Amino acid sequence: MSPMPEGAHEYPHQIPVANEQLGGSSSSFSPPTSPKTSRSNVGLQGRYSVGTQAKAQLVAMHALSEWDKNHEFETAGAELKAFFDKQGGGSLSCLKAWFKHFDKEQLGTITYKEFDHGLTALNYPAGRDHQLKVWQLMDDDHSGAISFDEFAVHRDSELWSKFRRWCGSRFQGPKDMIHQLKVHYGSVNGLEVNTDDVIHEREFVQSLPTFGWEGGSEDMFFHAFDVDDQGCIWFRHLKWIEVEVRRFKNKENAKRRAQKLASLKSRSNQESQAALNDFKAFLKRHYGPLFRAWRKCLDHDGSMTLQRAELFKACKAINWKGDARALWKALDHDNSGATTIEELDPHCAQLLANFKAWADDTCNPKTHSDIWDMLDPNNRKKLSYSYFIKQCEARGFHKKVKMLPVMLDWQDKKYIQEKDLDFFDVWRVPPWLNATPNPQAANAFRKHLVAKYGHSLKAWRVAMDKDCSNSCNWHEFQEASKTIRFHGDLAGAWLSLDVDLSGSISLEEIDPSAHASLFLFKTWCDQEFGGLRHAFRVLDADASGFLTLKEFKCACKNYGFPGDCNHLFFCLDQGNERTLQTHEVFFLDNWRTEEDPPANEKEDSIRGRNLQGCGRPGDRMLEYSTPNPGPGAYNVPSSFGAKPSCPVPGRHGGTFSMGARCGDSCVKPQKGLGPAKYVPSVENMILRKPSWSFADPGSRPMSARDAPRSAMSVGARQATGRPTTPG
Repeated sequence: MSPMPEGAHEYPHQIPVANEQLGGSSSSFSPPTSPKTSRSNVGLQGRYSVGTQAKAQLVAMHALSEWDKNHEFETAGAELKAFFDKQGGGSLSCLKAWFKHFDKEQLGTITYKEFDHGLTALNYPAGRDHQLKVWQLMDDDHSGAISFDEFAVHRDSELWSKFRRWCGSRFQGPKDMIHQLKVHYGSVNGLEVNTDDVIHEREFVQSLPTFGWEGGSEDMFFHAFDVDDQGCIWFRHLKWIEVEVRRFKNKENAKRRAQKLASLKSRSNQESQAALNDFKAFLKRHYGPLFRAWRKCLDHDGSMTLQRAELFKACKAINWKGDARALWKALDHDNSGATTIEELDPHCAQLLANFKAWADDTCNPKTHSDIWDMLDPNNRKKLSYSYFIKQCEARGFHKKVKMLPVMLDWQDKKYIQEKDLDFFDVWRVPPWLNATPNPQAANAFRKHLVAKYGHSLKAWRVAMDKDCSNSCNWHEFQEASKTIRFHGDLAGAWLSLDVDLSGSISLEEIDPSAHASLFLFKTWCDQEFGGLRHAFRVLDADASGFLTLKEFKCACKNYGFPGDCNHLFFCLDQGNERTLQTHEVFFLDNWRTEEDPPANEKEDSIRGRNLQGCGRPGDRMLEYSTPNPGPGAYNVPSSFGAKPSCPVPGRHGGTFSMGARCGDSCVKPQKGLGPAKYVPSVENMILRKPSWSFADPGSRPMSARDAPRSAMSVGARQATGRPTTPG
């Protein structure tokens, strides 16, 4: 090996750079050193200057390009693995080399000085410049330290990460692990258990699978921990388990604190979506198309908007038994205080908007009467479905025209009248309902966001998702376009982003890669810690209130985050300060990770209870009705003696079948009214005669022997002259 450049050992975090890398004299890349005392935390405590960061990126890019051109191995870890296999004759694994020659203190990370000493002890044949390239490729975040995940190939690092987390969750420490494995081996083989703090290969290898380890490679782990090559493992060789046990306890404590709040929040979101699905199914079952239900029982004033109080009254009027508050939360997701038909049924709203746009282009109407005059040239006043469809097709409207009269006939008269079109006078159609998807406009909108804010996530949070719900509706999208001064096809851009016409978009439509990283991190934090706030407290081990790239990367890898930590960090670091603070992370707690319950448009909650044979206390008998009218159904006349041909305001549904009722949950057995319900001794009551009289109020009670036998009162007997006593 070539001699080490001067100053490398004295300043282990000052990494020399080869002459040919920067095209000049020898220079060095010196990331700022953390004032923290722990060796594993040395690195990015301060912030990089622009020049230092640019030099580091230049060095890394140059090293990677030189590596790709001149080396047969795909990664630096693959080259080291091949070297270890050759050096140890196949017995020196990456993990054993890590513990024996590099991370001797079992802290989880090594510096450049330890990396150099380890390769020197192993007689690494490559030159100093090549060794620097290997380090630069491993230390891709320029933190001045690397972990085993960066040191080894992906397969070995994943296996080691899985094993150490399993040990931390299964045992209480090194001595506990050795003791349990030895006790199990002795009990199975009928051997006396020694109490010393050492375990041999057979005890270790045969006992691990019994305790739940399913990853295999028990022999490799034993030889990796046997750093002294004595054929046994002492508890001092397993000090890393203490760190894993502390991490596991911290994670469980955080999860326990957040479990109750997380369950309530998740249940609230699920209840809102379930209430919306049930409400839609109820309306479709009883009224048909949702627009017909909208006009018939929801929007009574014809304003095409629905307030909160109006929704609650409508739910009570139609006898919907769901959670009205959860329903309103699902409908008014933008907290505007009102909901519209496009939020309830965007596909129906789009069809009506297309019809209105066609009418505007065809006859330029001022009111709905002009549209009606165009469709009713013969002044019929009433247009059948077929005639209405024929008139529309004759004038050039063909898009889903067969569905249009069914929706417009909100009174279910089987024909269309002029008043069925009056809502067009007050309905303010959103522009996106009549637009066509424009992917070029959507890409231009994304570029304007990044140009304005420099970071897609920052633009999303500041301009589009101010409530941190990972949802942006049309109105918020319009405001964001004004902020970034986007003057292109806004409606086409929106329709290109909102492909499913859900009425809202998420970060996934703006930046899919950032959304995937953040969503994976959010899901992982919820599962492992119970939420982002609790996860940040655990990851921030020194309670400094912020995380550097090195701290964030090491903590995530130590706790088992499966994603790309570098990409995640730069997604969250919106200010490019190379540190993460609490406000840059906590917004993810408001994101929803659970899937919405599947919507069943053919079955609502009432019908579901009928079919399943179960009910809730307090359900009305009207809820247990058959889909068809029962016996005795008739039209209710408008006045007494009205003929059947007279217009009627409604129809009596007749009796209701009890066949769909469940057994004991709603139809209870009749209670007896006899004396057995209120007299302790029934036998005595049967033998005794009544001790009260059947006289008028105020009369004196009579004995049981003199009581009259008939139902006539004593006063009535005296008035008729009959005797008041028997005989």
